[in-house]
Order: sequence, then structure tokens, then C-alpha cells
Amino acid sequence: MLCSDQNLHGRDLASVTSPLRLVGEGGRRLVFRRNKELILISKVSAASDESFEQTIGGLFPLFPWKPSRITESLSQELNAFPLQVRAKRYAGTAFPRPSPGETCLSYTGVHDLLTVVCIKPHFPSKGGWIESFSLQRKTDAGQHFCDCLARGAFYKACASKDRLVHWLNTAYICGLNHGSNHLTVYDFASDASALSSSETDKLFGAVACALTGGNNSVCIQIYKLIHMLEALQRVSSSTHLQNVVSAKEYAHFSSNYRTLSHRAIEIAIQLYAGGKLPPYDNLPYVDKLVCILLFKTLSDASLLFYLSKSDEKVQWYLTDLALKSAERVGKWAFASAANDKHREQ
Repeated sequence: MLCSDQNLHGRDLASVTSPLRLVGEGGRRLVFRRNKELILISKVSAASDESFEQTIGGLFPLFPWKPSRITESLSQELNAFPLQVRAKRYAGTAFPRPSPGETCLSYTGVHDLLTVVCIKPHFPSKGGWIESFSLQRKTDAGQHFCDCLARGAFYKACASKDRLVHWLNTAYICGLNHGSNHLTVYDFASDASALSSSETDKLFGAVACALTGGNNSVCIQIYKLIHMLEALQRVSSSTHLQNVVSAKEYAHFSSNYRTLSHRAIEIAIQLYAGGKLPPYDNLPYVDKLVCILLFKTLSDASLLFYLSKSDEKVQWYLTDLALKSAERVGKWAFASAANDKHREQ
């Protein structure tokens, strides 16, 4: 439900005294904060189908964003924001320039007792096509490519609390030193640029306990997500990517987002329930394309862990789950082919 004009006016008044701060980036979206509100803005307009994210929300807990409308003052701030940001990690970022009345997402439940840990696990691709595309994108943007942590190391570390705590600490330090997005901590009770060692010990210990606790709900769902990613990885190799893009059917299906989204929902439900996929050669073309999109989407998803400082209770969400568009498959295939050619030389 969209905000009422009265509520929007209230946000306008608040914006006069409270500056907008950029606190995170995920895929095609940027996260801003003002006081106790988080605002999610799309970098570019893209095809979308809310039914896909709603379905995933029936399987995994999704971050509770609510639809809102961009006000005149917020539009002005966002248009001026690229001139103000100085953080190296956002160098080359395509900042949005939305108009008043456009839709955004907001969350007003932030309060000073909560700490948020955002993890980007980056599941590895078979044949390295995601890694090739990521390297090309960072190189083109003039960004540092960090190799402190291998893709998929997070999920492997979930088998042991000690290994997971080590991964969390390594990812946190990497983010501070290199601007990587493996792990970001949002401590809403403090504006300090970094946590103390005692704070990280307490924070990462709580997250690690939740993720390695055996039969608790967080651990069970993480392993369901791993099962889905492993099944999709097997039919989404760099070779499969090239085959899908070169097939005559690609031109037809690449622009049929709603059909692909509907099929992605069916496959996601099947895999979540423990189902398996047939071998790649036995898949119909549309499933070959959808599995690649679904794999990239789930691989890029973020895990958000909310911790209450009063009782250390951990609650987790998935976010950044808009289904990737089929037009992007061609770019991934091109980056993969270019990387293969470079290796041969």
C-alpha cells in the first residue's frame, strides 16, 4: 500500500533537518538512511515481477520493505547526492535520479537497539563465468578486485562455528581495508566507523551460533538455500551459458520476462522442497535459460541478520532478490568468452 499524502508530507518536513546517508548497495539498488528510516532506491528502471519475490518470501523470510512514493524533496536530494558521496566503495556507482511520484521501498523499524549484519556470500559459478563478469565490471569501473575470500567460502564455513567466525572477521576487515561487500555491519546505536574487537567477538559469535546451530530455523533454511544453489550450479556452467545464448530461442525468450519469472517460481518451489533437476541435456530450452537466471539471482542475494543488543536474539532475512533479466545473459556470456580467450593466450 502506498503512503498517504499526509505521511509523505511528514517525511518532507523530516528531511529538512535530517541528511540522507548512503549505507549500502545491493545489485541494482542503493540503500539510504534518514533517522530511523531506510529507503531502497533502484539504480535503473528494469523489468520486474513482484510475484517472484513474493513467492520467494513464502519460502524464505524477506526483508520487510514497504512500498512508498518519492517526494519532491527526496528527489532533489537523490539528484544532488552523487556530488556529495566520497566513499571509495561507491566509485563508479550509477546513482539514480528519480522523479517525484516514482515508487521506492522503505523500512521504518530501525531503532538504536539493533545491529544489522549484511552478508554477500557470492556462490561460485561452474566455469567461472560469474567471476569473469564481476572482474570485468570492477575493472571497467576502476574498482579494486579483492581476492581475500573465495566465492562460496561462506557456505563452506557454515559447517563449523570456528571456521565461520574466522570468515566473518576476515570479511569484516576486508570490507574496512578494501571496500569489499562480503560483509557490512550497520550499528545504528553508534556512528563509529568500525567496531571494537569485543563488539565483533560478540556480534559474530551470535551470528555463527545461529548459522551452525543444527536444527534451528536459520540453519535449516540456509541449507535449503545451499541445496537450491548446488542444483542450479550443475546446469548453469559457462559452457551452458554459451549454448543458451547462441540458441535460436534466445531472441524470443529474452524479452518475455513474465514467462521466465513464472517458470522461475515453479523451479524455485520444486528445489526448495528437495526436488532435483534433470541433466542439462534433458531440460527444455526455457528451463535452461531460467536456471541460469535463478542461479545468478540466488547467488547474488544478500543475507541480513538482525541482532537485538538487549537479548542477542538473531533474526535473518534474504534481500536483493529481483529476478535477473534475460538480456543480461548475453553480457555474462561475452565476459566468460573473453576470459577464456585470455587464458588461452
